[in-house]
Amino acid sequence: MSVKKTLAVSTAALALIGSALPASAAEVNADYVSTLVKSGTAELILNVDAYRAAYSDLDAAFGDDTNAYLMHYLTTGMYEGRTEGVLFNPLAYADAYSDIKEAFGDDISAVVNHYVTTGITEARTAGTADGYADIAEAEREAARESSSPLTASDTPSYNSTGGTGSNTSGSTGSLAAADTSTGSPSVSAPASNNVIVRDIKYYTNDEQTLLRVEYYNAGSQMVEYSVVANYDHSTKSYTEYIYSCSTCTLLRTNTYVNGALVSSVSN
Repeated sequence: MSVKKTLAVSTAALALIGSALPASAAEVNADYVSTLVKSGTAELILNVDAYRAAYSDLDAAFGDDTNAYLMHYLTTGMYEGRTEGVLFNPLAYADAYSDIKEAFGDDISAVVNHYVTTGITEARTAGTADGYADIAEAEREAARESSSPLTASDTPSYNSTGGTGSNTSGSTGSLAAADTSTGSPSVSAPASNNVIVRDIKYYTNDEQTLLRVEYYNAGSQMVEYSVVANYDHSTKSYTEYIYSCSTCTLLRTNTYVNGALVSSVSN
């Protein structure tokens, strides 16, 4: 496992941040971003150097303008699924905590204000790098820990209705080979320990359009499956409707932009 990076925020620093930000959150604009930078709050949201280094288009556009990178992230980058250098994602944070979502909705500045003045002290880590260098590293580490290659005997069988593709297993986040099967998978009843440890993705034969994703537990039993809609192969953006194998009920809806999860809504 990668060694976690320590994010040290003193009580004094948090007090300074709280006093620097407005009591009622402001619009995300140049003045608001400047306030975040001057108060030190920006360092809890974005590692500007890492963000700039990871995305050459931003470096070409903004050069040495530190504030411009933070403005880009809060108004555009997080919606594009950019995670390199990112320490805090307001969208994921609000979606993870219903009280925050209900209180602030899509008011990004209000969500940021809550996190830096309250959420950190309450140890709310959803939507954060959680001690890693950035969210991208945290996601890669989670993928490494959850990956467990399937053997041939683990591969689910299909009652195919004319599919011509082949199915291939892959760990979380990887692309699987094409599969155009349209029949229902034959699976065992989910184990009591319903922990998702890996997934298998199925694409059309041209590997351009994602059709569905299947989620397996440690016992190689498929416990959830998804139906994918609105897939844009140029940006790998799509909506994933995830169902329970045992009840066939909709569990949650995930939205991906540029292949990265930007929101997850439970039903």
